[in-house]
Amino acid sequence: MLKINHPVGSCMALVLILLVLAVPVASYISIPVSGRIYIDDPRYSAPAVGVLGSKVNITIYTAGENFTIDEVVLIAPNLSYSSSGDDVEILEVGYLSKDYMYVTIKLSDKIKSELYDVVVKGSIGEERAELLSPRSLWVLSKWPSVLKVYHVSDIHIGLFLDGMTSSERYKIHTMLANALPEVNVIFCTGDCVDVGSDVSSLKDFYLVTNQLRKPSFIVPGNHDHAQVHSLNEFLQTYYGRYIGKPYWVRAFGNFTIIGLDTGSEGYLDVAQLNWLKEVLDKYANKTTIILLHHPVFNYPGEYTGTYENLNPLMSKFYSSWRNNFNSLRQLMELIETYPSVVAVFSGHVHRDAVAIYNGKTWFITTTTACAGRPYYRGFRLVYIYANGTVSIKVPKGKDLFSDESAFNTELLENTRIHRNDNMSVYIHYIHMDKAFGLEIGDAPLYFYVNASLPATAYRFYGDVGSIKNYSVLHYGNYLIYKVVTDLLPGSDFKLILASFNDTAPPKVSIGLVSPSKPVAGRHQVLVMIKASDIGWGLRSVKLLYRVEGEESWNEIKAISMGADRYQAVVPPLNTSSVIIKAVAEDWAGLRSESSEHKINYVQPVTTTTPATTTTTTPYITTTSVSTTPATTTTTTTTEIPTTTTPTTTTPTTSLIPTTTTSSLTTPTTTSSPPTTSQTTTGVQRPQGPPMGLVAGIAIVILLAAITIAYILRRK
Repeated sequence: MLKINHPVGSCMALVLILLVLAVPVASYISIPVSGRIYIDDPRYSAPAVGVLGSKVNITIYTAGENFTIDEVVLIAPNLSYSSSGDDVEILEVGYLSKDYMYVTIKLSDKIKSELYDVVVKGSIGEERAELLSPRSLWVLSKWPSVLKVYHVSDIHIGLFLDGMTSSERYKIHTMLANALPEVNVIFCTGDCVDVGSDVSSLKDFYLVTNQLRKPSFIVPGNHDHAQVHSLNEFLQTYYGRYIGKPYWVRAFGNFTIIGLDTGSEGYLDVAQLNWLKEVLDKYANKTTIILLHHPVFNYPGEYTGTYENLNPLMSKFYSSWRNNFNSLRQLMELIETYPSVVAVFSGHVHRDAVAIYNGKTWFITTTTACAGRPYYRGFRLVYIYANGTVSIKVPKGKDLFSDESAFNTELLENTRIHRNDNMSVYIHYIHMDKAFGLEIGDAPLYFYVNASLPATAYRFYGDVGSIKNYSVLHYGNYLIYKVVTDLLPGSDFKLILASFNDTAPPKVSIGLVSPSKPVAGRHQVLVMIKASDIGWGLRSVKLLYRVEGEESWNEIKAISMGADRYQAVVPPLNTSSVIIKAVAEDWAGLRSESSEHKINYVQPVTTTTPATTTTTTPYITTTSVSTTPATTTTTTTTEIPTTTTPTTTTPTTSLIPTTTTSSLTTPTTTSSPPTTSQTTTGVQRPQGPPMGLVAGIAIVILLAAITIAYILRRK
């Protein structure tokens, strides 16, 4: 098993945990550990591309340590090539600086076309180390004549919207990108995670992306910079550690792909623009594609203009570029000067927009894949040919220049990809709406399971008739079952690969209910649910509620909070009571219900607003508040510089404390009522004992108990 060595044992334990809990290819997709050496380039966000006989440079971050390289290994499902044989040749090893070294390898003509993990084995003194960069080398038998792009943007891992996590939606995209035969590369134009410093989301993006069996090219968005306080943190702790370099170039065959970082403000700084010019100079004769997050054009259409006078087009540019005009002008100058730039891909605005500039450069903006949307969630299919021709596949009946010209993945949002913790179960549930605009025949679906069991231990369950054929691939400590099926509009089937049959129903119970006595019509109610399944796993957890006097149940989907914990929120109800129960269903179709629980609602009391009179003088405002009998009138005097109309204040009387808003994620807390309070009749309640006296009595009782216990123990 490959690993990245680290002097701190807890970090190594973390890696081992990840190998169990991560996606099945985790035996090779280890999470890099900060503070130790790692492969800096190539990465899965910008893989190196080569043909047989090509040279490939590998850069290693050494953190100033002396790393001795012994072997370079290339690994893919059912394939492995090593410099210890004659498949990979180490040509040169050297240092770029005290922190960076490089190794140059040459690919033999024996290597098959595939997407490979790069593994560098060596040692730091007496300590062995194996450095890994998953899916970072794309080997081709010949240079491509066309790039068939699956364009996705704005993943926002970490969000939960409309009953699904962004991670669940992203898995649908990886499934589709793997299944579509016309796709050979994936472009992701930023906002990979919702908060750039959220390590859990960065790991999730890392692990889900590396289930793709096709190369991915990725750039950061403004959310990837969110809550990151320095460039060093961005590069070493967060985005750079889990995803890759913020800007890069890959030139191969007749193509150049350039990734840029528009940062948190939405434009290119001078350093990147100067670097971009150098790259365009170097590869001036290649068909060039640029990836960035913030779109240059905010609206679809065909535009003609010149960087020397952009004023006629200013209203068409996105605001962050308009606000940084010098950056916009320099970028447009480069695009006009170098006709090799045929396409600029972007996202950010969560809607579609295709703009063609001067009849040659396509600015392609794609809606969000997984986050909030003004229109819908989806992806694009774009074809870029070596001669510079650009073509976009548009769903039937859609207009290329409309706000909805991509493929709508909300038509697949009931689709789920699931695995259990020990990787002995992997499930694809495919639900494709009839309106989905693609028919995918002979589509491969990938199932990853733990290879600690032999392949003979696994079998398929569910709609096995949908399987046309399958093969088993070996990949480190895991087996990959490649299943061929048809994904057609209207498809609805479930395929389960497992090492055991599931016959045990799930367990479910209701825990905390808060508030326990909600006010009718005002309070929502948070219900905590505990649910678990020892078999293939839970498919769904729901809360059902029935209002008093009604027979039908209302359904609320529960949100997973991790570790068998779920929560659901009952909306404010104008009723005297409600019955609730939790329902859990597993992937075997087995269902369990909790016992019923009754919630009694407190009815709000209608209060009468006391009369209020206000007197205003040129510099003094006097507000008189009249209360009910048995109270006296109070007068507040405030000096102010000018004549104003004061806000009328009214005493609040209620059966509950004034704090009544409950949270979706935390129980409602309310302040304690005062010892003396006023009822609607103006009668004072009896005053309780002073708090100091109560505390003193409690202390005396506690000391007495301790003394008695001590005496009894001595006896």
